[in-house]
Amino acid sequence: MVVDVPLRSFQHKMQPAGMNPRELSENDDWATSLVLDPHLGFTTHKMNIRYRPIKANTAELKSIVEEFLHTQNYDKAYNSIAKGEWMPKIKSKIQQNKLKEHVSSPHFEVFMIKLK
Repeated sequence: MVVDVPLRSFQHKMQPAGMNPRELSENDDWATSLVLDPHLGFTTHKMNIRYRPIKANTAELKSIVEEFLHTQNYDKAYNSIAKGEWMPKIKSKIQQNKLKEHVSSPHFEVFMIKLK
């Protein structure tokens, strides 16, 4: 008996949101720096071995997360973060969207779990 099984894309499994490993690493480092670290009060582990902590007003970033806890509005929280001088300068709209998706999905989701 022959079973025709559609080929699964290896790339899709290993690269969330179409990011290559470097993009994933950079976006994850930025997302944890902008969302989790200010809320936790310490710098979490980063993927980039040459990572330098961002110069940011952690109190302001923490207040954005606190507001998100009350409003649960991903777009408003991300836009508040994106307005800060701490945001990386990304020219490509595609890269900007990937960072937005990465910041919004897993990193703000942590706080949604906290609410349940």
